[in-house]
Amino acid sequence: DGTFRQYIYNISTSGWGLWREVPANTADSYDGALIIGTSDGDVLRMDQTRDNITIAGGFGDAISWFLLTSFSHLDSPGHFKRAKFVRPNFIAETEPLYEATVLYDYLTQEPSSVTGSPSGASGDLWDSGLWDSAMWSVGSVVPFNQPIGVGGIGRSLAVALVGSSISETDLASIDLMWETGGLL
Repeated sequence: DGTFRQYIYNISTSGWGLWREVPANTADSYDGALIIGTSDGDVLRMDQTRDNITIAGGFGDAISWFLLTSFSHLDSPGHFKRAKFVRPNFIAETEPLYEATVLYDYLTQEPSSVTGSPSGASGDLWDSGLWDSAMWSVGSVVPFNQPIGVGGIGRSLAVALVGSSISETDLASIDLMWETGGLL
């Protein structure tokens, strides 16, 4: 259909991933980086964790991402579950912009993309910060998490996250609160 889609297997985690909108016709690793050949003859080198690093402070364009966990019956097969809230726990230099939802019974519909852009680097600006109290650069990673209310009902469920980040972002864990109901 003219769109680019690559299924990527990570040998470190034994997990599959999906790349979209990466114009790769061929790829190989060389000298510690991924080398991609495009249909128009360009050769791209993936050797950065951030895209277009040209803005002062080291942050460039936001990178969009999507994650879907595996479905689980949560140790009660055949019983209905209703999720109450989900809380993804990220570790990053800057807070990612994200939405979380719960999908039920093997429905794999991708949530809508988030709108807006993630916040920039935290800290004071040079001409407006007070010298003895300003924090000029964070330079370290901090946790970000916010509980999000969810709805729906089903016998198995998975968590779907969609978002964008402007700094290297790690998903440390996902907290999920649910209740179990009757059988069908």
